[in-house]
Amino acid sequence: MKNSYLCGLLLVAGIPTGALAQSLKSVVDRAALRGVQPIHHQVSRLVDTGQQAGPLLPAAVPTAAAWGKMVGFTTYDLQTNRGSANRVALTGSRVSMVWTQSCQIGSAPAYPNRGVGYNESVDGGSTFLDSASHCAAPSGIASVRTGWPELLHVNGQDVVLAHTGSGIVRIARTLGTTSWNTSSVLPFTIIQSPTRGTTFGTWPRAVASGTTVHLLYTDNGSTTGPTQQPSGLTLPTLYARSPDGGLTWNRTGITLPQFDSTNFRNANADAYAIGVNGNAVAVTAGAFGSNTVIAKSTDGGDTFTTTRLMGPFTAADTVQVSPFRSGSDTATVVVSDGSMNVVVDHTGTAHWFSGAQLVQVILNHQTGYFEPNGEYYPDKYPGLLYWNDRELVNSKPLIAAVTDSFVHAGASFSTLATGTSVGQSSDTYGAVGAISMPTATVNTNGDVYCVYASGMRGTSNDGTPTGQYYRDLYLFKISFPGNGTVLAYVPKNISRDLRGIAGGASSRSEESVFPSVAHEIVDNTIHYQWMSDFEPGTALLPGQNPDPEVESAIMYDTIGVTNTMFTQVARILTGQPLGVATQAAAYVSSVSAVPNPTTGRLLVHLTLHQATRASIVVRDVLGREMVRLPATNLTKGANTAQLDLSHLPSGIYFYSVQADRFTLTERVVKN
Repeated sequence: MKNSYLCGLLLVAGIPTGALAQSLKSVVDRAALRGVQPIHHQVSRLVDTGQQAGPLLPAAVPTAAAWGKMVGFTTYDLQTNRGSANRVALTGSRVSMVWTQSCQIGSAPAYPNRGVGYNESVDGGSTFLDSASHCAAPSGIASVRTGWPELLHVNGQDVVLAHTGSGIVRIARTLGTTSWNTSSVLPFTIIQSPTRGTTFGTWPRAVASGTTVHLLYTDNGSTTGPTQQPSGLTLPTLYARSPDGGLTWNRTGITLPQFDSTNFRNANADAYAIGVNGNAVAVTAGAFGSNTVIAKSTDGGDTFTTTRLMGPFTAADTVQVSPFRSGSDTATVVVSDGSMNVVVDHTGTAHWFSGAQLVQVILNHQTGYFEPNGEYYPDKYPGLLYWNDRELVNSKPLIAAVTDSFVHAGASFSTLATGTSVGQSSDTYGAVGAISMPTATVNTNGDVYCVYASGMRGTSNDGTPTGQYYRDLYLFKISFPGNGTVLAYVPKNISRDLRGIAGGASSRSEESVFPSVAHEIVDNTIHYQWMSDFEPGTALLPGQNPDPEVESAIMYDTIGVTNTMFTQVARILTGQPLGVATQAAAYVSSVSAVPNPTTGRLLVHLTLHQATRASIVVRDVLGREMVRLPATNLTKGANTAQLDLSHLPSGIYFYSVQADRFTLTERVVKN
């Protein structure tokens, strides 16, 4: 390691990539919003009326995606309302998968034979035991009409938790056998309410650690929820725990701390997620335009501590765009779109991901906070959000990825949604963001990998600028080199960059959505599932220009993870406290670093409002320390630092300025 020395007084780095990433407003394209009208968010989800559209016809086997293996298919093309599901499980070389299945055309909107599709491999995913052309009518592996299956390997069994019209059922079999047990409703998901009568648990999310199962679900209709903690919500999110794979339950109907009206005006359909590793359990939830929270347990679900990630929203959070609906009290904020995912690594750290959305808010003069008015700008926020409770524990969520700059021939992405009416055709999945549906996994080194779906600029299902765009799947990596720094690498388009399909699957008019990964990387391999068809959107959302009912392929693939797969860092997410921008501004008046790129000598000039003490550390993209300037007292006024990078190989480096009251990081290119 080579030292550089001060030229006069030492400096601090410039306004950093990391600091810029702290502002969720920094990637908002205000020009694209000029003249755009927001549309009204449909809070209610599709309700099964029992009315059959008919006549029912057997579904045809769909065309497989351009990569991966087709393991099944379905005509029910809404695999989740919001949060990504847990539908891939691994034990040794056994890979199991589930999905919401319907085997008939003409059954919308009732889908009377909706059930659970299932397939498995015993050789690590090379071959699957069931034919992909087989669709097990009427209800798949279930004995009753079900949906929203969650899959666990626990106690040597495949355990599926899915909802019915009268509660959540448990379906199980011993691994390696073919006989599934009769679906039985979990008694605590039949909820007796003194004000609403009997309501039922729905939209499950489940994970397992050892023999313990942790379950999230919605009380679909209660105004106060069960008696543990009145939530004051119409659709409260509840927690339950089983010590023996779901046979018995020792915690049920639990409203976690702050999962109530103190944070949510209304809950949204499955806008939540849960992750576990050992005794560390993380639960996150949000609601459209309301706050987003995460609850963490370190004792296996006995107790939880809740952190508010987003909200309440103040004027500092708002993005001023026009036109306004309600005068000066109306503004716009960046919120979670509800498609949250959380994974817990082997150190017990919770890693949170979410798509994002721009929503309109109106000032509540009694509280001083901005609250949602039910309107939003579809497809106008291009970022994926990330947070963890280690490096970023005192930070707001940061921007970890943005939509691809690759543009197909045709309309630019910004013209695909004009927001002219509730029936806006590009609002394909009910207010999820343009980049959304994250699902994450971890390896034993602590690296985190996330698969997500992103809208592709310039694609359109009807060739017009207002048509429905197609989505491709992406993979990106987050690593942790130490010193409170988080490195987010440039995402890779899976079909284009990893599978060699020129232009990506979207260039073939393929829609790739609803990914689900196994949450641990085993033998350096990511196992994941997704849904593919040739028509963006879903036939199921009311009032949003539903699409025709079509057959959709359920696909499976693996990705071998190598040390050289991700080498280009897109952004540094520094673990700066809330209010760091204000703190930095209190010290820093102006900053510049020249030349950048540099062939060796780099001068950093800094003007300070007040004295402080700081050092500079230069690291490569793997987080290895290459140059260090020792800590030095800086005075008010002009300061200059000289860095000698001449001995470093050409490439991208990051220098971090560590002061008494703040840390800033910036990128420098060495030629």
